[in-house]
Amino acid sequence: MITNLNIVKKFHKAPLVEALKKVENPGTGWYHLYTFDATCADPVLYVAYEEEEIVLLLIDIGGFRGKELSTEALLSIRQIFYFFKEKKKDMIVRFAYDTEGKGMEKEPESGRIVLEHIRQLGTVIREYQSWILVVQGLLVGSWGEMHDSKYLTKKWLIRLAEEMLKANGKSFKDQTVVISGSGNVAIYATKKATEFGAKVVALSDSNGYIYDPDGIDLPVVQQIKEVERGRIKEYVDRTSHKNATYTEGCSGIWSIKCDIALPCATQNEIDADSAKKLAANGCYAVSEGANMPSTPEAIDVYFENKMLYGPAKAANAGGVATSGLEMSQNSERLSWTFEEVDAKLHGIMKEIFKSCDEAAKEFGMEGNYMAGANIAGFLKVAEAMKAQGCV
Repeated sequence: MITNLNIVKKFHKAPLVEALKKVENPGTGWYHLYTFDATCADPVLYVAYEEEEIVLLLIDIGGFRGKELSTEALLSIRQIFYFFKEKKKDMIVRFAYDTEGKGMEKEPESGRIVLEHIRQLGTVIREYQSWILVVQGLLVGSWGEMHDSKYLTKKWLIRLAEEMLKANGKSFKDQTVVISGSGNVAIYATKKATEFGAKVVALSDSNGYIYDPDGIDLPVVQQIKEVERGRIKEYVDRTSHKNATYTEGCSGIWSIKCDIALPCATQNEIDADSAKKLAANGCYAVSEGANMPSTPEAIDVYFENKMLYGPAKAANAGGVATSGLEMSQNSERLSWTFEEVDAKLHGIMKEIFKSCDEAAKEFGMEGNYMAGANIAGFLKVAEAMKAQGCV
């Protein structure tokens, strides 16, 4: 996300109350979304409410997934920006290849196309930077981090969990693992955990979960979810594992006995009751693959039971790091092998864990990796601000 720090607006304070009438301060409250297609040479331009000072513009560039933005497309985008500038509207701008939740289907085949589009769009943005408050770049995946992207690796979760276990004299080898979800993160967490010697016994989707005490048959799951886009319940009828079962509803997955839990499905999926079930069944480690899958009450249960807890803010940093590796390859015209990228990611995750671990110890909270991640992150931002002369 790019924010324009050069714009200084003076707003007077107004009560924030939901109402249909005109708000006292047009700079706060509701603003409207306007959607445009960059392939349209003559966009329909209008303003829904003249009194609003801010507009949200979603510009679909999906028609250019395999090529540079055309001169006509850039002209169309300039027309849109010019229209709202003349109407004296501050703009929040989103560019996206996907507006339908089909992230991996709509992404460009090459990261170099993404970079070229960023360069082209940057030229237009700079022309109207005085009127653009924020640029939200949804250029890979669907709606930011909520869906999948082939340009973001899925192994960062396992890498962080591996370092956390190693620091506490444990490993994935011969451990029983429960993983929620069955999207990219869950599938590749299953693959990596299995490579490290663990047995993954459960996966889920939004309808329910499967339990396979013999270990998840991953190729079957991949065929169902990645190729056919089916439901996880189909697994039971298609695997050769005769003991596999399917249960409707998702929360019961945390009642399965395991050593390690990897929540990779959705926010707040583990509440206090689920956390207590994990602890009662002998689970000693939770590492988060989804964004904030544990409620604050669940996290309290982890600490009360001295469970190892790897917070999402540290685990998910690996995805951003790998995006950086992808950009480095493109900028330097390099082509790293899978093994090279994996090794670089492993090094990055070791350093992330080391920062969390050392910060927790330094401030008297050894083993509290959530506090360590918060402190290490804060200190890194603070040092950057000092280096830039901001403080």
